[in-house]
Amino acid sequence: MKIKFFKSVLFLLVTILLIGCSEGGTTADGDSISNHAIAVTVTEVERSSLESEANFNGTLEPLQEVNITPKMMGEIASIKVDLGRRVSKGDVLFTLDDRDIRMQLQQAKVGLETAEMALHITKGSSIEQQLAQLQSNLRSTKQSYDDAKTNYGRIKQLYESEAVSKQNLESVESAMKMAQEQYHLAKDSLTLAEEKTIEEGIRSAEMQVKQAQLAYDHAKTQVENATITSPITGTISSINIQVGELAGTAGPAMTIIDTSSVYVNMTVTESIINSLHVGDVAKVKVPAASSELFEGSIANIGLNRDDRLQGYPVKILVNNKEGLLKGGMSAEVILPLDQVLDSLVIPISSIVNENGQQIVYIVHEGRAERREVSLGISNEKFAQVLDGLEKGEKLIVQGQNFIHHGSEVMVTD
Repeated sequence: MKIKFFKSVLFLLVTILLIGCSEGGTTADGDSISNHAIAVTVTEVERSSLESEANFNGTLEPLQEVNITPKMMGEIASIKVDLGRRVSKGDVLFTLDDRDIRMQLQQAKVGLETAEMALHITKGSSIEQQLAQLQSNLRSTKQSYDDAKTNYGRIKQLYESEAVSKQNLESVESAMKMAQEQYHLAKDSLTLAEEKTIEEGIRSAEMQVKQAQLAYDHAKTQVENATITSPITGTISSINIQVGELAGTAGPAMTIIDTSSVYVNMTVTESIINSLHVGDVAKVKVPAASSELFEGSIANIGLNRDDRLQGYPVKILVNNKEGLLKGGMSAEVILPLDQVLDSLVIPISSIVNENGQQIVYIVHEGRAERREVSLGISNEKFAQVLDGLEKGEKLIVQGQNFIHHGSEVMVTD
């Protein structure tokens, strides 16, 4: 705006000098000029391509920002990184005192080994020996029972022939019943051992192994959690712990940022949002980082309007291989909205707004000719002309603010 103002003042001074000091003269072509001719600069109206743009303000943020919080409480044993250091994914950041949990891990290991041994014994030879003993006992009691039944049958015949007394019969019968009970008991014991006791014993032993395994895995995980590693490749942006203090799980112990690329967070209006597409190229100005433009692309377009921001959130992804861009920096984003390839194009500075009408002036036979134009797309410097001008006409680009239709003009270099 200041440049335009000084140019306008300059042309006004030139005009005053021409009017007040000149006695008349000739142009470079030898034509006579009036004392009242106004100096102007012109350009020829041409056809060209044009890309419309829109400017937005935004703020940079890292590609990733991860807060590091230990999964368990513990005393800080060591810190392996410094502020600003670049780390790779998997690098050790800090460690917790793990002496107690290593003892727990050792105890859990012993418990697991004991449970596995018990299961092996339950499934092993001792059970087979128990079964063999029960089977042998069953055979023995069955034989005793069979002998008792045979003996009872013989004594019963003798009793019926009155060869033995009733007391003898009853004694033999009692012995037979006892042998029968011992046989059934041995049979039930074998069945129980085969069908229930062994299966339940094995299941119980297997459950004990599973419980011991869980205890061991938990203790092992606790030991692993005592060594905190980086989940991403990036730079340490904050360290909030010291060796010897107790680290909690409430707040972050460290923060890691990945600035290999950065996002520009910005907000666009509803009139623009449907003109944008993911992948569209954008030019980004970051005055705090460089006078050069950065190239980015649209990475994300919000689908819902953010009432707090009064628009739709959009993220621009910018490569930061030089490391010049930092989170929190202010940025200006220039986005292309539309494009024409072959159309009349004129400088924005040549257009005069008169009561809402877009006016330009051309030079025709030494005088200014007023033209109302219809404009299409535009950017900061140029505008598309849809109607009102023809290719090749001499468009006044400087001095137009001091003339009117029919003013006598002098074209200057």
